[in-house]
Amino acid sequence: MTNQDRIEGWRKKRQAGLMPTDPQANALSAAFTQIRALVGEPNRDIRTIVQIILNGLPAFPNADRRELYQRVHDGTDAAIKERGLSEIAADYWTRRVKGAVRMLEADLRKGVDVFASGYLPNGLAEFDAKLEAGYRLRLRQMRVTRARKERRRATREDRAHVIPVLPDEAADLARLRPLLDYLHAVQRPTHHGTVPRFQTIGPLFFLRLLLIQADSRIALIWLFVGPLVIMVLWSSMYILNGMRFVLGMDTVTFTLTGVVVWVMLRQIVFRSSEAYVSARGWLNLEPISPVLLSVMTGGVYLLVYLFVLSAMIGFGRFLGVISLPDDVLGALSCIAGIAVIAVSMGIIFASIASRWHYFMRFSSAIERFLQVFSSVFFVSEQLPYEYRSYFLWCPLAHGFQLLRSAYFVAYKSQDASPNYFLVSITVFVISALVADRLARPNLQPT
Repeated sequence: MTNQDRIEGWRKKRQAGLMPTDPQANALSAAFTQIRALVGEPNRDIRTIVQIILNGLPAFPNADRRELYQRVHDGTDAAIKERGLSEIAADYWTRRVKGAVRMLEADLRKGVDVFASGYLPNGLAEFDAKLEAGYRLRLRQMRVTRARKERRRATREDRAHVIPVLPDEAADLARLRPLLDYLHAVQRPTHHGTVPRFQTIGPLFFLRLLLIQADSRIALIWLFVGPLVIMVLWSSMYILNGMRFVLGMDTVTFTLTGVVVWVMLRQIVFRSSEAYVSARGWLNLEPISPVLLSVMTGGVYLLVYLFVLSAMIGFGRFLGVISLPDDVLGALSCIAGIAVIAVSMGIIFASIASRWHYFMRFSSAIERFLQVFSSVFFVSEQLPYEYRSYFLWCPLAHGFQLLRSAYFVAYKSQDASPNYFLVSITVFVISALVADRLARPNLQPT
């Protein structure tokens, strides 16, 4: 009888159950096979690892269990090599199996009934949750590092860096791609690869209009309601005091020209500051600068409130409570000068805020302080002569009084100085440009 015949006979007896089997050997083999099939599988509960060890424990009632644990570790290492797991995944599964073995052995030595229904070592679930959180964090860091290296490699090799699109963003990209193709198709050719700065005025103007429209319908309605409420309240104070006219100016028109223009100034100051500070996203486009965004924002709100003022004058004239302007060009010039000061103030405020972020919290207090001295609700000629100098230091007071001098036939301001107003506008513009130059290093593109 050859050796091959002996081996075949032994296999037949083994299959027929005629030969004794080694339960410990079977337990070791089963633990190795089961843990090797488990390691590397996604979304596997820690209870599965514990159950594999529990299945092999009955074969070692009084014997040393280290051989079983070693076989479990060997199966883990074999699965890591077969599946080609990364270093992070290999460390995660190794720590996971070792933690389950260590806590299970500790309970066995304490005499805990490990074969009870629903058994799980105390603290193992929390340990596994922390381990999984650390594993996901390391995976995320690895992806970020890999993406950074690929981007740098693409930069060195002077080629486009393609970023893989997530599945949930693929549909959004499919909708945006035709729009991007349309934008590229309608782009105008430029000289030397740079768009002239003046060609950005139109797109920025329409962008600001769209932002105002997208803000809310209530915001558009409040453009009219806000000045109207303040005008009615302040006019009522004059009327209740028996004053129908202020130095020859009817009180309703007098308060209208002050309130609407001041609300315009206030909006321009805050919105131009906001446009300057939020210009980081646009600095990647070479022709656009923070000053240009502030100027365009101020121009948009100037036109918006000129429309509001014209509409309120027209409606008030229809009701017979508002008088028409005497010198339209002069009134528009004064309003434009006030708007220039407002844009300059906005740039100065934003420049300070680029270094001191809390400064914008004080801008409202500064605006309220200037409102008292700006001849919004009264003119300097209403005050005693010795107190007028305390109000005429403010350039806005000259601007508002010159505005009313141009608007009303019966009122010509004796205190307002056109030269002082023009020089103040020039000083504000120069100060804004200097502040922008000092603040420009603090603004970094996103």
